[in-house]
Amino acid sequence: MKKTLPRFQTKTFAMIVAVIGILAVACTGATPTPLPTTAPTATAVPIPTATPAVIEVAGSGIQGGDPEFIPAAMIWQGYWLSRDQFGPFVMASGMGIPFMPPMEMMQGAMQMVAQNPNDQVMVPQNMMPLQAVYASGSSTLLNDPRQFDPLDFEGLRLDPSTFDETVGVRGQAETMLKESQWAHNFANAHFGTPADDFGAQQRFVGVMVAMLSQMQGQYAMQNLLNMEDGLYRDSDGGLDYTGNWVMLHALSDVALITASGSRYANPDSHDMFEGAASGLFQALQERDPESSTEAAAAVRALIYRSSTAEDSVIAGDALALAGDIADSHLVGITSEDVVGQASAIVGLTVIADATGDNKYL
Repeated sequence: MKKTLPRFQTKTFAMIVAVIGILAVACTGATPTPLPTTAPTATAVPIPTATPAVIEVAGSGIQGGDPEFIPAAMIWQGYWLSRDQFGPFVMASGMGIPFMPPMEMMQGAMQMVAQNPNDQVMVPQNMMPLQAVYASGSSTLLNDPRQFDPLDFEGLRLDPSTFDETVGVRGQAETMLKESQWAHNFANAHFGTPADDFGAQQRFVGVMVAMLSQMQGQYAMQNLLNMEDGLYRDSDGGLDYTGNWVMLHALSDVALITASGSRYANPDSHDMFEGAASGLFQALQERDPESSTEAAAAVRALIYRSSTAEDSVIAGDALALAGDIADSHLVGITSEDVVGQASAIVGLTVIADATGDNKYL
C-alpha cells in the first residue's frame, strides 16, 4: 500500500533547490598557490650511461596481470571510473523517471556557487535529471555522441525500448548513496569557494547531485514506502531486504549532507531524511540477514546510522545491532562464493574501523 507521507508538501522540491543554492555560498576553501611569474632557466644535465637498477614492482598478484597495476593505481582508476560514469547516468541517459528544475532556480544556484567572472559554470544542454532510476537497460547509445557538442546531453541518451521500467529499492538507494557521497567530495575545500577563479563547475555538480539524492529519496518515500510495515518495496511489489539496508545507509547520508554546517544545509530536508532514516532503522531492527551480502549491507548501514543519528538511543542500538550481525553472520565465514567473501571482508572492515576491535580483522 502506497501513501504519501504527511510531512511532504508540494513546495518541497522548490525548497530543496532554493536552499541548496543559497547555502552553497557558505563554504570555505584553500587559497590556490600562485604560479611563478617567471620561468626558471633550464640547466642541461648529462644523461647517465650506467644501466639503471631493476626495481621489483609489487603488482596486483593476479597471474598474468599487469605488474604496474598496484593498489594506488586501482584506487585512482576507481575514482575516475566512478566520477565519469555516474553523471551521464543520472543526468543524461534517460533511464528513469525525469524531472526538470525551473530554470530560474538553476540560475540562482549557479550564481551562488560561481561569483567570479573568470570561472563561470557551463550548464549542459538537454539535461534529463532522474527522480527515479529504472532497473536496467542496454548501455548502447541511441545517438552518435560525436555528432553532438560535448555539453549536449542528448548525445548520451540510452535506447528506451530496452528499459526495464521497474524502480527497484536497491538501485534507487545505491544511486542516492553514490550522489550523496560525491556531494561530500565536491564540497571539499580543494574545489574552492564561490569567489575563487577555479572549481565552479565542480561546486555546481555538487549542488546538482545533492539535489538529486534528495529528490530520489523523496520519490522513494512517496512511492516505494509501505506505511504498514515501514519497509520499502520495488515498484512491482517485491521486497528486497538488502535494498532496504542500502536505503537506510542512503537516507542517513542525505540527512548528513543536509545538516547544519554542511555546504548543502537545508533544515526542512534534513528533518525529513533524519526521520525517514530512524523510521527505517526501527522497521529493520528485528531482521535477521539471510546472506553475507545482506549482512554486510546491514553492518555498513547500521554503522553509518550510528554515526549520524541525532538520537543517542538509536545511535547506540544501531552500533550494537551491527556488532551482533557481524558476529553471527560474517566472523569466520566459510562461503566459497567470491561475492559472499568480498561482502564479508567489507562488512568486517567497516565494523573493525568503527569499534576498534581487532577480532574483526
